[in-house]
Amino acid sequence: MIAPVLMDNLIKVLINLILATAAVIIVKRDIVSLISTYSVQSFLLVVLAMLLYLESGSILLIYLAVLTLVSKVLIIPHFMKSTQKS
Repeated sequence: MIAPVLMDNLIKVLINLILATAAVIIVKRDIVSLISTYSVQSFLLVVLAMLLYLESGSILLIYLAVLTLVSKVLIIPHFMKSTQKS
């Protein structure tokens, strides 16, 4: 099990990384880098949900992590990239 202090610090770091990717999304101009940053931000949300699951034990956080991983990290960026290429 992860120590509570370490868990809190990891959660704070992930939240800051998510905010940093939001700032990158605002600044970026080309669509390919926006899609990549969106995928990274979504993956960070998955990791955050998993850490919160380890802390609280709520099974809903696992569902949230899986749905986010499948939709926002894999499916949506794939369709956005394929649409951008055509």
